[in-house]
Amino acid sequence: MFKSKPDNTSEEATARQNLLVRQSSTLPPLSIRRNFAWYLSGNVTQAVSRLLVLVLLIKLGGLADTGRWVAAVALCAPIFAAFELGLRNLLVCDVQRRFLFQDYFSIRVVGASTACLVTPLAALVYTANPAFVGLVVVVAAGRMFDSLADIGYAVLQREERMDRIGAGFLLRYGLSLVGVAGALAMGGGVFAAACVDTLTAAGICFRWALPHASELLAGMALSDGFSEANPACLLSSPVETVQFRRPHPGWLKIIWESLPAGVVNFEINLITNIPRYVVDMTLGKEALAVFASALQIAAVGQLFVSAMANALAPRLARCYHALELRRYVFLLSRFTGVTILFALLPLAVVETAIGQQLIAVILTPRILDDPAFLRGIVVAACVLYMTSVLGRGVESLGAFRQHMVIRGATVLFLLALLPVFTAWWGMRGTAVGLTLALAGSLPFYMAVIASTWSRALKVPPASVRDVSMKKAAA
Repeated sequence: MFKSKPDNTSEEATARQNLLVRQSSTLPPLSIRRNFAWYLSGNVTQAVSRLLVLVLLIKLGGLADTGRWVAAVALCAPIFAAFELGLRNLLVCDVQRRFLFQDYFSIRVVGASTACLVTPLAALVYTANPAFVGLVVVVAAGRMFDSLADIGYAVLQREERMDRIGAGFLLRYGLSLVGVAGALAMGGGVFAAACVDTLTAAGICFRWALPHASELLAGMALSDGFSEANPACLLSSPVETVQFRRPHPGWLKIIWESLPAGVVNFEINLITNIPRYVVDMTLGKEALAVFASALQIAAVGQLFVSAMANALAPRLARCYHALELRRYVFLLSRFTGVTILFALLPLAVVETAIGQQLIAVILTPRILDDPAFLRGIVVAACVLYMTSVLGRGVESLGAFRQHMVIRGATVLFLLALLPVFTAWWGMRGTAVGLTLALAGSLPFYMAVIASTWSRALKVPPASVRDVSMKKAAA
């Protein structure tokens, strides 16, 4: 990876431009503001849709059915995160395009298919209830199609065309909400609702996400291209397409580089789902439904944080590879400041009388039985926002292994604190333990960012072309 100091030679400047500024002629990049607006609209649609699905399940199916839905989703999430191997994180930060998209896509196909087979086995270990296992099978199938769409969205994100991602989310979750509402209204129950959601995921994957990724790749500049998977590739026809390739030795390098990011995604899913597991096993399905509803409220600000993070991620990576430290610090600092403002949104919801009335009407009045728990879960969400910001900054530097260690330590703290705190204080203790575990990671993120930049700026100047030739020779 190129980390040398910039010099004044025109050859190196030209090489940098070739590596970092190549654009698609069919889908040229948009501005950060437009990308943020589109991604935010998609995130809002996703969150509102999932919240309304939760509301419909509570109102039409009861807290027990809602708890089963939440448990099935929570069981699938970390397994798929593990088998997705962090490919999206690596692809978004691969602004030098060192690997072919079809290799990313092929590895994702294998990983998502494997996760779809493993998840029902995990459900059998979790419980012997055949109805729950059947629900998990359907939810896992939908998650597989979402995973395939995700890798298509990843290349669109890298090339800063998030309008296609936002519109895809609008279609995916808007249509899913309508279908799930219809299934529940006709008395189909939670299983029928899951089937409708899975069919919607499949349609969006094959009719929207992957076709638009193919359109973007067809317009990529093909000259001066370099790929570690095929270093001699200087072709005049498209070298990156949406197609499955048979396994080859180049996969090992991609997997090795993306594996830490995959572990990070798995750890992040555990961080958000371990509290659900603990509440389910300690307090029961109805308490889990209340806890999950409170998390939906607390995640209001995460919509904005996630949209901003995804809009800035490729730009932060380009700043690092071009050694534009001031630009990097400016973007990350602005991102942090905006995140703090967004953290106030859920606080405003739970601390105002109007907000509390809306919570009671839309979800269930039981959420308001323990105001200290509700405040605690909102504070935990605010700290989670900050870990998302700094984690994105760390990943833009390629420091996936350091991120893996930090998130792993957070998981261990959660496993140590949550069972004890939940047994002592119920859901209030769960919120306190989550906050403490997340807050302890913040100083380590800042230390990794500072040390990585310090090392990068000390590397002596070298030609990008020379680095590429050495990689090709190796």
